[in-house]
Amino acid sequence: MFPHRQTNPTECPGDRGTDVLPAIRDRAAALLGDLVKAPTVRSLMAAYRPADGTVRLQGIAQPTFTSGPNEIAVPADYNGDGKADVATWSPTTGNWTMLLTGEGRSVAQWGLPGDVPAPADYDGDGRAELAVFRPSNGIWYIKGVGELQLGQPGDQPVPGDYTGDGRAEPAIWRPATGLWAVRAIREWRFGPAGAIAVPADYDGDGRLDAAVWSPATQQFTVAGQAPVRLGDPGDTPVPGQYDGDGKADPAVYHEGRFDVRGVGKYVVGAPGDVPMPLN
Repeated sequence: MFPHRQTNPTECPGDRGTDVLPAIRDRAAALLGDLVKAPTVRSLMAAYRPADGTVRLQGIAQPTFTSGPNEIAVPADYNGDGKADVATWSPTTGNWTMLLTGEGRSVAQWGLPGDVPAPADYDGDGRAELAVFRPSNGIWYIKGVGELQLGQPGDQPVPGDYTGDGRAEPAIWRPATGLWAVRAIREWRFGPAGAIAVPADYDGDGRLDAAVWSPATQQFTVAGQAPVRLGDPGDTPVPGQYDGDGKADPAVYHEGRFDVRGVGKYVVGAPGDVPMPLN
């Protein structure tokens, strides 16, 4: 909106309209809320197809990226632009194939067969480091950072910023006993044996919260919060920041559909695909 005087002289220069423009802008911003706040970051929905190595984004029918078949989805912000990049890791070659936002395709090798990929921003520079957890010896190999000891066979890596200092800490979840361990910080037990670890920032305080999803009961249980049931047997939990309110939302993926609590259901991919939320 702008007054007539900005285009050409008229008998109605737009004084009255100019006077109310600030109020109109303020009212529009209040109605749109988080939708117009610059810091708001939402998880994009994507799915990886192991059969042919293609990746599809929500609302786009054709593949937007192709890596290799039967790889592991490892999306993260690898170039520090504040946006998660589509990426996969090959369990046979250790190759990371990434589609860097604004830069294009990139391939790098890190890790060996039997490793578990665990990318995260370990040094606080805004970029995720290539990293793997080696169950055979409990060592984390973090490119550019070093080697760290934490874990044993059967553990699952769950790295992230548990302290709010802007750096990810190596951390593990032990499904057999419900043990959580954040390196050099603390160990505790939370969640039933056999659950799936789904840590995320559920309360918006800038720190990862311990959380699990039970395949048996389909309940999300977040430390300090009441359990929430979502999903069906066979679903894959995919929590993320989907609605722009600064808090992670419980979500599941099944047969090509994301189901986000309080937000909606979205078809992305097809049966057999693997969810790749770009958190």
